[in-house]
Amino acid sequence: MKQRVFLLLLLFLSWAQIHAENYPYRSDYLFVTVPDHADWLYKAGEKATIEVQFYKYGIPRDGVVKYTIANDMLEADHQGSVKLKNGRAKIDMGTRSTPGFRDLRLSVTVDSVTYLHHVKVGFSVDKIRPWTQEPADFTSFWQNSISQMRQQQDLSYTQEPAKEYTTDKIDCYLIKLKIDRNYSLYGYLFLPKNAKSGTCPAVLCPPGAGVKTIKEPLRHKYYAENGFIRLETEIHGLDPRLPQSVFSDVSHAFNGGDTGYLESGIDNRDRYYMHHVYLGLVHRLDRPVGGVMIFAKTSKAASRLSDQVRTHTFKKEYLALLDGTPKKKQGTLVDYLKKDTKNNRVTVTNEKEGKKSILHYDVLETKQNRALVHITLETGRSHQIRNLPLVYDQRYNPHTKKGQIALYAYQLTFIHPTQKEPMTISCLPPKKDPWNLFEVEQCLKNTEEKDTSEKVCL
Repeated sequence: MKQRVFLLLLLFLSWAQIHAENYPYRSDYLFVTVPDHADWLYKAGEKATIEVQFYKYGIPRDGVVKYTIANDMLEADHQGSVKLKNGRAKIDMGTRSTPGFRDLRLSVTVDSVTYLHHVKVGFSVDKIRPWTQEPADFTSFWQNSISQMRQQQDLSYTQEPAKEYTTDKIDCYLIKLKIDRNYSLYGYLFLPKNAKSGTCPAVLCPPGAGVKTIKEPLRHKYYAENGFIRLETEIHGLDPRLPQSVFSDVSHAFNGGDTGYLESGIDNRDRYYMHHVYLGLVHRLDRPVGGVMIFAKTSKAASRLSDQVRTHTFKKEYLALLDGTPKKKQGTLVDYLKKDTKNNRVTVTNEKEGKKSILHYDVLETKQNRALVHITLETGRSHQIRNLPLVYDQRYNPHTKKGQIALYAYQLTFIHPTQKEPMTISCLPPKKDPWNLFEVEQCLKNTEEKDTSEKVCL
């Protein structure tokens, strides 16, 4: 029995190490830190306690853990040590009175080897405000930079088979993406074999910080083996087939001390190394659907906007054309949807097997056995609107003709991630088939006039 428990523990720890990219890859040890708040978040003034666990070869080990505590990016203001008993100990991190983060840095020496670990705890992080104000001309600078990049050349790429990573289930290609006259980036593209066009979700995996290769590309092959397209990239324009020694030399020369790439050209915003755009995609549209999309200019903005999506404060409104006319002029549809990832379809099922899907609709106008409908999503389930008989949606409406699907994300309402002000961005569908059957803008205005208590068209 003990052997079985020990084997299960080893398997669990092996899984944890593989999936925790912050740990040294395939290391023989494991630090586990468990806060008394599961989300690592506290209110300013609340005390934080962290349980520390240390394992080597899957075995809990005793020892003395030395630690330092500091406000984020500052020198330590407290230090101490605790003894591990059966591989466990608790550390009182205290608190901070202002919004921000506290760093906990750990070290333990076992078998004459010192191991390090580092975690952060947040206090009232929703109230953190930036110290540096965005320059008044940033928007025009940003738009001009994008315009200049587009004028330089069309986005181009090369693709060659990577036979060393191709298996009986997946195809792999090395991609070189030319992003402007001087810079490229490389990536490995994995595709499921014999997949039907338009049936595979796609996963984009940009790198973390640092100058490094794409390590062991096949370690995440389960994506492609289960029907996903996956592109893993680097950002420095270095061919991942180069030996590790080359990456180490480049990193030491280009990313050491005061010469780090995050500092390169920082005195001039046009020459800054990271001028190459960071765009965080915070929500999605089905490929055949048109409309408004929001991109974040920084990772912090992407995180805050994603939080709004998760908490349903990011309001998404759609326009749709339906074949036929609903019996009720307005209503709420509650369904439980089940996703068939292999065929990229959803079906209505029961509460046990599906995910709850909620949308609200208003019929704006009907004509020629078609209905122009305004839709507000309460949940963001895949294809939840396409469960309706949409015009030209041949995937779910087999009786319709071929054409651009009549679904349009026409309006987004959200809180600006740094200015904390409500924003609304809208765009009407093009005045062509099938939308030109209706005067869409007038229909929205008519609805607004009928019910001023619920503003439909801003």
